[in-house]
Amino acid sequence: MESQPILSRYQDLVTSPADFLNACSRPLPTTGWYNPCKANPGSSFPTDLNRKSMAWTPSGFKIDEALTESILTDFLTGKIVFQEESAMTAVHLMDIRPGQRILDLCAAPGNKTAQISTRLGETGMVVANDISKARLGVLHGTIDRLGLTNVATTAYDARHFPIPQVLFDHVIADVPCTCEGTSRKHPRILSRNNPDERKRLIRIQTEILLRAIECTRPGGTIVYSTCTYAPEENEGVIQSVLDSKFGVPSFEILPVKIPGLTTSPGLTGWNEQSFDASMVRCARIWPHQNDTGGFFLALLRRTGKPDESLTEASTSRLTPLSPGEWPWKLHAFNEEDLLPWRNLAFSKKYNRFVGVNCVPPTELRVQSIGMTGLNLKSDHPKFSTALAIKIGHLAQSAWAEIRPESLFDFWERKRTSTIDFKVGPEDVKTVVVRCGGVSLGLGSLQFPEKEIDSRFPKVWGGLQISERLQQIREL
Repeated sequence: MESQPILSRYQDLVTSPADFLNACSRPLPTTGWYNPCKANPGSSFPTDLNRKSMAWTPSGFKIDEALTESILTDFLTGKIVFQEESAMTAVHLMDIRPGQRILDLCAAPGNKTAQISTRLGETGMVVANDISKARLGVLHGTIDRLGLTNVATTAYDARHFPIPQVLFDHVIADVPCTCEGTSRKHPRILSRNNPDERKRLIRIQTEILLRAIECTRPGGTIVYSTCTYAPEENEGVIQSVLDSKFGVPSFEILPVKIPGLTTSPGLTGWNEQSFDASMVRCARIWPHQNDTGGFFLALLRRTGKPDESLTEASTSRLTPLSPGEWPWKLHAFNEEDLLPWRNLAFSKKYNRFVGVNCVPPTELRVQSIGMTGLNLKSDHPKFSTALAIKIGHLAQSAWAEIRPESLFDFWERKRTSTIDFKVGPEDVKTVVVRCGGVSLGLGSLQFPEKEIDSRFPKVWGGLQISERLQQIREL
């Protein structure tokens, strides 16, 4: 087996080397989680929740079958996120509470950021940082598809992320690594066995972990994670920070506990190098234990007393728009329905729809904040697709309802019949399109036919919609 020479260096670390190597040679199952912010108990929207659940997290699922219409339906409406199971565990370790401020230092493509954001609900703030502005583009798409209003993005080198005056409650550092644990999805990753590259990554990982600790308030927690088996990049990096003589804030290693998931303890030694005894509190996830990828987890807590004299200064440098302006009036919202959010001027093309608690520190150069709001490109502002999906179910006018059997016609941008509609106080054609109480996006209401011309994007969440529907029909 081509991968065996590389993976064989870890055979002494597992109880069953044969099971480990065999698991690494099999494809990964498809896994993900349900978006708690899109749970609509009273909705009659068609969906299929009969998927295998995960013992350790009620929101997780496994899918055995290929992509189906019900799965695509849930994806397009932001109800589900696809994510490898072992990678879902990092955020699971955080004691996330409403109103907290959390930093994701190496955020793109954004699944962990999305986990954090949805667990905060419409409160608090996540700063999602990534050195690559191109990769942040993928994250911005996830923000819009899921309707996340409490995320601000930045594009710093994580090693030099500005330390804010008011520190974060939690920081996650899912650092760049040799990615050996992803070989079930990307087999070619095992051909990159370059010792010099590993040494370079170890330096980067160590510096990122140092900065993560510095950005965390005393009493707050840091999650350090990788998708590699290499002890040099895992326990070795934490040991380097423990041994550092460069004024690192003190911290302790907490036990990693994930009931329902099989893990192995961290190592206390590797290749004649000894690690601190507390390293056993870390966790390793091997592919053969839970039929997942490989992953390493460490949960740290910064010790010391917080500085109670520090309070958050006003950091809004963006201009709020009047909530009474068009098109809010057009869709006849109750003003109290919009209290969790504000509208911020951001560019000439779109404003941003932002949670009221999402106020980034003044030290940061923000790439984006919240989700895409009003489309300002035409003569009159109108909803973006993302905003229509987010709050369209709250509109009391300028909406139209379609039948469940018309869903895929709508997504393929075909004309569909309405079963109910209500126009606005003005002569309006652009309406929010709904199905079973769930907002799908925008359409143009045509009279006298009372039909909808879909304005759903050709590409949504990175998917070419027509192409995927064709694949499903060919199964």
